[in-house]
Amino acid sequence: MQAPFSTASVAIEDSGRVQYAAEEQGKPPVAEEARVTPEKALELKQLLLSNGFMNLNAAYEDESLADATTYQISVNFGEATKTVVCKGSCPNEFKEVEDKVRELWGREIVEVGV
Repeated sequence: MQAPFSTASVAIEDSGRVQYAAEEQGKPPVAEEARVTPEKALELKQLLLSNGFMNLNAAYEDESLADATTYQISVNFGEATKTVVCKGSCPNEFKEVEDKVRELWGREIVEVGV
């Protein structure tokens, strides 16, 4: 028996370009692109700098969960990169950024629950 498996990524550039890529087991890969205004992209950057995301630990994992969706948010500001991985219970700062990314993409982001 194989467990469902998927990966998805959303990249948002300062210019407002939004790229989405997804792979689900047994389905062809998906690659889509959209645009938001540069002002909307700036809202995400301002949130990242003001809500404490940049001070989060590198990983949050609920060890009591046998299986859970894992999320990763990576941010590039010039030479600086910040990556936070979250499995299970995520800090509010992480969830706020995740919600903003979902808002800017404006479409479904593939997730597979087990």
